Amino acid sequence: MSVRGVQIHLGQAENLRDVESLGRMDPVVTVSAGKNATAKSQVHKDAGSNLDFNETLVLDVQGENELLLQVYDNEHIKDDELIGKAKINLDAVLAGQTFNEVVQLHTKHIHRRAGQIHVKITPIY
Repeated sequence: MSVRGVQIHLGQAENLRDVESLGRMDPVVTVSAGKNATAKSQVHKDAGSNLDFNETLVLDVQGENELLLQVYDNEHIKDDELIGKAKINLDAVLAGQTFNEVVQLHTKHIHRRAGQIHVKITPIY
């Protein structure tokens, strides 16, 4: 039986890099696998740098073995600002295992940390 998709549970995020100049950040997460498979969390208004997303997303990953997770500060006037991102290898999930880890986020410069988020990924058959 082959894996046709994944269920992604977003949990506790901590120490997110603060990119807001006024007020508190409004974090939102996007996940993608390839060019056509994308899912987005709710915007967590005024949640700041430490929050529990407590949200589950579903994504079709057929033919893809890597997930791109990006956390943004939702903006109303300009484009959303990237807080941090991470790439997650899906080989174990595609083999039927569950990924359950705290993922380190990085800025666009991989050597700069931007916080962390707990992610649990389970296969969908």
